[in-house]
Amino acid sequence: MIEQHFRGDVLLLGNGPAPPDVDRLVARADTVVRFNQCESARGDEEARTDVLAVNATGQPGLNMLDKGLPRCASTATVFFARNVEVHWRRYRQFGLERVPKALVPMHQAMVVHFGLGRHVAIPAGDYDAVFERLLGLDGAADFIMPSLGFTVLDLLAHRTYGSRLGIAGFSFEGWDGHPWRKERTLAERYLEQGLLEWHR
Repeated sequence: MIEQHFRGDVLLLGNGPAPPDVDRLVARADTVVRFNQCESARGDEEARTDVLAVNATGQPGLNMLDKGLPRCASTATVFFARNVEVHWRRYRQFGLERVPKALVPMHQAMVVHFGLGRHVAIPAGDYDAVFERLLGLDGAADFIMPSLGFTVLDLLAHRTYGSRLGIAGFSFEGWDGHPWRKERTLAERYLEQGLLEWHR
């Protein structure tokens, strides 16, 4: 069960502009989640990280195999927040076989290569549900994959794991293969429903 790794008040710290009180938010949280190379507006790879969500497919995963995990991974549980089986099926559905690099599975390779003891992977059904919620907004398969930050945000917004979910450093912009407009729409919906706090 992945819930055991996301305890109490959870803060997702993205790599966009962070609010002025980000240090207070980090100190208040029971679980701080960061992403890939622990990128954030703080630029501090050694800042507190309880869960490190990584993209175990595509170029980011290949980069980690080449350059190593960031220092924050030494104190964190590594969370493989994408599922390659889902990618294969969705890519065929969307007609995106032309992007083969994103289909490279690296979960097990990274576990063996880095000797990761504390790691967990998102179940295929949970990851597929993220696709379904994004597609459900307008039915258009006009994206390659959900962003890593939104994948974790959406997953936690639909689970009972603690008392509060907060996000900071989420700008909902970047690589054009992610459905930023859809992700922002759902994040705002979750905010209205009281499922998360958005610190800006």
